[in-house]
Amino acid sequence: MNPLVSVVVPVYNTEEVYLRQCINSLRAQTLKEIEIILVDDGSTNSCGAVCDEYAARDLRIVSLHQNNKGASAARNLGIQRASGQYITFVDSDDWCDDSVLQKVSDVAEKQNAEITLFGGTINRIGRNGKENACEIHLNPEKVLKKEYLLEACCFPRCREDDFILATCSKLYRRDLLERETIRFPLGIIYGEDRVFAIKAFYCASSVAICNETGYHYRINNRNQATARYMPKLTESLERQIRLMLEFVESSCLEQRCKTLLNTNNIIVLFEPVFSQVFFHPDNPSDYGKRFESFVTYMESSFVREILDAEINLEYLRKSHKVALWLCRKHVYWPFRLVELKWNIQRKIGCWK
Repeated sequence: MNPLVSVVVPVYNTEEVYLRQCINSLRAQTLKEIEIILVDDGSTNSCGAVCDEYAARDLRIVSLHQNNKGASAARNLGIQRASGQYITFVDSDDWCDDSVLQKVSDVAEKQNAEITLFGGTINRIGRNGKENACEIHLNPEKVLKKEYLLEACCFPRCREDDFILATCSKLYRRDLLERETIRFPLGIIYGEDRVFAIKAFYCASSVAICNETGYHYRINNRNQATARYMPKLTESLERQIRLMLEFVESSCLEQRCKTLLNTNNIIVLFEPVFSQVFFHPDNPSDYGKRFESFVTYMESSFVREILDAEINLEYLRKSHKVALWLCRKHVYWPFRLVELKWNIQRKIGCWK
């Protein structure tokens, strides 16, 4: 007998205490008709052995191993292996309250939904090690409108929209993913979830909401992936942006969606690209080389395409508007002041 829900958990070098908390929370689910698919993505620590250990103890757990190919490839392998009527994704350092899958699957079954969304709790660990929790509830009046879902994928404007975009906190009908060949794009290390989400929402015939916040999303500011030096980020972002633009255009979505996507691309350009590539403290190049590479990138045809696209200035902060004006005018020397500011913040311990 096939399980009702397949839970796919990509695993890569997760702290063991977090990984065990994640798996234990899934084993404790009140919904027993589940399978837990642990996909070890070439971990170099004890993660692979932990996955095998749990698989040996619980017949509902499957432990798969692959060479390091990234979270997208790991999730895709999990989808391929899944046999449940529904599929959900859980990150290996997150955890779930024990009734989450029962409540969400009940709503999905009752409303015959192809996608069931639910909220969650953001558990943020500060640099001092203290944890703060913030519950996120979804608003049915907004979220149940397909137009809103698609716009949120193009431009997330609030925490609620971030949950709409996130891979986790959703229950997908497996036949939807198979029928429409919905998979995570490979070669993307930032924003792969939005490419997956927009296609899923576009193709789904029915969407439901479960008023549940029992998915716990852990954000560890002491060791956060979003703060790392990522030299390949520019290539990854270009692929993600092009895939999003191609989908919006090929699906003939309203011009508003494309304008929102163009606006979000500006923000992405001026935040992670600046802080995690060119001006990151771990960038090994000297100051002159970093700035030269930054200018070369800003003058590339891809970036000029982003800068010249139709956008909505209403959604940009003042700093983004100033940066956009400067870059459109090919004026880059003020960005040296940005790096100087960040250097000062790093020296006094305020680097974020």
